[in-house]
Amino acid sequence: MPLQNIFINKKGVSLDEWLKDPENIAKILGKRILYLIKSNLDNNILKFGIVTNYGQEGNGAYRRLISYIHSYGRESDNKTRDQQKNNKHGVQLYGIWGNNYNKDVEPKNTGVMKKETYIKSHLKVNIKNVNRGSERTSITLNELIKLIENDKYSEDIITDVRRSKRLIKV
Repeated sequence: MPLQNIFINKKGVSLDEWLKDPENIAKILGKRILYLIKSNLDNNILKFGIVTNYGQEGNGAYRRLISYIHSYGRESDNKTRDQQKNNKHGVQLYGIWGNNYNKDVEPKNTGVMKKETYIKSHLKVNIKNVNRGSERTSITLNELIKLIENDKYSEDIITDVRRSKRLIKV
């Protein structure tokens, strides 16, 4: 199954606020996802990333996204006037794409992993210029969304499970 658009907002929404809605959490439970965020601390640097693990009770994607709030804080943490003006705490969410977790698909063969690898190879020069790791870029939001939403490398490849005819000797 190709990656499905779970959420997109080109203006960005507070990740903290988005995760407070139980309907939004339900959209990502049991999914492998590719997400697009920007820390309020970073000017013009977008970050894309993936979640391939199922986690406890299918909450791997939720746990990864909530970790950004632990790292960058909540927008509501901007208490002083200066902090409110500069808006340095918090994370903006721009998009989530994904598909249902399938235990028969190895992480390296997932649509989200293949898509991430495709984006990294396409943005190799830009990523080096940003000098912040292989998942951060300064290209425009529209350009990055276009790379994510094209049909290249977005399907899972199911791995055949070996069935041994050998018996366990006791």
